Amino acid sequence: MFTPEQLFIYNFEKLIRCHDNPTLENLFEAVGPLRRLLLDHPSITSLANRRAQLKFRFTIYSDPTMRINYDPKIHPSIPEIIKTMTLAEFLRHPLMQFSGTDITVKTAINYVRDYAGLEHKNEPDSDTLRAAQNVNWIGLGGMPAILYCLKGAVSLTLQGYEPLYRKLKGH
Repeated sequence: MFTPEQLFIYNFEKLIRCHDNPTLENLFEAVGPLRRLLLDHPSITSLANRRAQLKFRFTIYSDPTMRINYDPKIHPSIPEIIKTMTLAEFLRHPLMQFSGTDITVKTAINYVRDYAGLEHKNEPDSDTLRAAQNVNWIGLGGMPAILYCLKGAVSLTLQGYEPLYRKLKGH
């Protein structure tokens, strides 16, 4: 079997490939590694981080007028609207808002996994998940809005977990 460290590296490198080539298919497939690295309990990341005990920080540039959040390495920003968050704050932070409902990193991952058909094709059972479904009528960057949001989540996850990746790879 693989160690948690090997599984972390494998999933992290899968996200790197998705980040480098953010096609619809790659973003759809990024949900698995995002779930394993961010949401599973215990997550691969927490298991791989047992020795290093690193504190992860996610830095987000937030555009309050559009309620969309970006990786500051991709989008220029001004210092007043850059936020640094813990993992728990990152998972609760809205990637975007639709009809007054925040669509968080966690919501986007769960929607694509359970409702958009990656693992299941269920009907959304909450207002938040229905908002995630309805936002797909809006295209952003030539793709459904939920996948466009996941593009940012991939980038932010790579940025937040890069210190562990570098440590495990021996850089």
